[in-house]
Amino acid sequence: MANKIAANIQHRKLLALDRLQKRGIVQSNICFICGITPETHEHLFIFCEYSRRCMELMQQKLHIRFSAAYMVTWFSKNRTKSRLQRVVSGACFVGLISGIWHVRNCARLSHQVTAPMVLVNQVWKETKERLIHKNRKDA
Repeated sequence: MANKIAANIQHRKLLALDRLQKRGIVQSNICFICGITPETHEHLFIFCEYSRRCMELMQQKLHIRFSAAYMVTWFSKNRTKSRLQRVVSGACFVGLISGIWHVRNCARLSHQVTAPMVLVNQVWKETKERLIHKNRKDA
C-alpha cells in the first residue's frame, strides 16, 4: 500500500486539494493538516510544517541529514551509504509519506492530526517489523 501511494505521489496522481478544486469538487484548497497554505503535492509532502517536522524526526532516527526536496535524488544516487542503509532509509521514508497521506485523510474526516513523533515512531516500528519479516522469509 505504501509503495502504491509513493508511486502515485511521484506521478502526481493523488488528488490533493488543489486538483480537486480545479475539478470543482471542493471549494477550499487549504491544507487539512496545517490549515494555512493551499494543499498541493509539494506543500503536503515537502513544505507543510507537519511534514517537515516528520522528516526531521525520521532523519534523526536514521542518523542522516538532507532536505526533503533532495530525498528522491539521495536514494537513487547516494553511494556513500551501504545498500542496507539505503533500503532501510527508503522504506522509512516511503512509510512516512504514506503515513502523512493517512494523517491528511484522518484530518479531513475527523479533524484530528496525529503528532509528528507518534507518526514517526509508528512508521519506524512498522518498517523494522517488515524488514525483519522479509529477512526471515529470504533466509
